[in-house]
Amino acid sequence: MRILLAVLLCLPAAASAEDFTADTYLNRVLDAAPEVGSSKQSYKAAEASLRQAIAEAWLPAFNASASATPWGNNPSNGNTWNPWRLNAVDTTYSFGATWNVFNSFYDTRAIVQKRLARDAALAVLDQTRQTRSLEALTTYLELFLKQKLKEVADVDLEAQKSQYDLTLDLYRHGMKSQSDLLKSETDWRSSELRAFGAESERRKALYHFNLLIGRGVDSSAELPELTQGPTRFMNVDEALGKAAVLRPELRRSAADLRSSELSVQGSAQNFLPKLSAAFSWNESRSATFGNTGLPSAPSRPFYAFGLNLSLPVGYTVATQAEAYIAARAAARQAAFERAALLRTVRENVYFTRIDLDQTLMSYEVGLQRERIAKSNLDIVLEQYRQGSADVIRLAQARADYLQAQTERLTLLHDTQLRWLQFRQATGEPLWER
Repeated sequence: MRILLAVLLCLPAAASAEDFTADTYLNRVLDAAPEVGSSKQSYKAAEASLRQAIAEAWLPAFNASASATPWGNNPSNGNTWNPWRLNAVDTTYSFGATWNVFNSFYDTRAIVQKRLARDAALAVLDQTRQTRSLEALTTYLELFLKQKLKEVADVDLEAQKSQYDLTLDLYRHGMKSQSDLLKSETDWRSSELRAFGAESERRKALYHFNLLIGRGVDSSAELPELTQGPTRFMNVDEALGKAAVLRPELRRSAADLRSSELSVQGSAQNFLPKLSAAFSWNESRSATFGNTGLPSAPSRPFYAFGLNLSLPVGYTVATQAEAYIAARAAARQAAFERAALLRTVRENVYFTRIDLDQTLMSYEVGLQRERIAKSNLDIVLEQYRQGSADVIRLAQARADYLQAQTERLTLLHDTQLRWLQFRQATGEPLWER
């Protein structure tokens, strides 16, 4: 009855298992990430602001209005007193359009700055997606590692239990001492403790894995086997050149620097005369309804092409001078920040490449060490069964094999993680796999 109850309790967890590849998990994390959604909306707002600036600069502005005085002194009729009425003589309509032809390139500069703001918003979106992608893939790799370590711990526990049973049998036949039996039992209990710890780490990794996609925290996940991945990469100089173009942080800093330089140009231009040219068209019409018996006045359109030249004088010169100084300081600050960011990016690319190379070489050694430890364990275990090896030697051989397995899995995890970090350092989008 107890066995049946245990099986029934395990059924819901098994039914909730779901297969995940790295790509499917990454896509679900990005879809569920509120930071990505917020950055997308910010980018859409920047795009709309750019289109608004273009429309305001190059498209004509239309206007239409109607006015009527149904009661009181009518300004359109010599301010004569009108009783309550709504006649044609009291109502007028007007239509017009204004087209900004030239304004000393102020509108052009504003459009360029809006486009730079749009590019900066896109860089922020890409940086957010890059950060969330690295977090998602790191979480995926972490769960894979913890699940594999739990499997290794379970296998080791079963092997330690079998070793204890073997030692107990040999002890009963007088081939092993009580000290050997106690040592075997101690190793068995130590393996139990390792299994408990591995299970705890697996559950923590699973919780974070599910949390990022809004899934039930205890829902299990099936992950495919990982491979070592690529072993040949671009050299550091190529990676640095790629990072200077693709890194979202550098793209954003380039846009901010250029926008600050344009602000300096605008502040300096404020000291010069401003020439503007505009074309306008207006037409007024009288209403055609009412019972006054008077014919409506004919409409007459008015056209005008106007030029305006203005020069800042008086106290505005002082404020413009301070504005110019502030804009120039902001531009220099942006240049210094970009230089510092470039230095950080160079270091990041260089260090991640060193870590990647070291991890790949360590993984090859880890594979060899695991094979050697497994062969040695098989030899010592057979000698132990025959009575020519003691329990201390067997325990050491088993501990070496367990450590080799753990290190090999950890290095496999690290090769994938270092590869992701190197891709991020070069600016390659992690979400485009």
